[in-house]
Amino acid sequence: MNLIVEHLTDNGVMEARRLYESPFTDHAPHGPDMIFPEAVLDGLILTLDTVRAHAPRRPRSHSQRADAHGR
Repeated sequence: MNLIVEHLTDNGVMEARRLYESPFTDHAPHGPDMIFPEAVLDGLILTLDTVRAHAPRRPRSHSQRADAHGR
């Protein structure tokens, strides 16, 4: 859970698929299914999706805008 909190603190949002990627799989190589009961994992994923749906969009940096315009 601490890794999730750290990710949310640093990034504001988190896609549930990240639970199956490093650094999360560094602690649970087979994913969160091995740590959390199914009902808890379902609630966690629902919460992450809800946070993403209600989070304000972060403005893109100047370099991201330039990349989007091929500069």
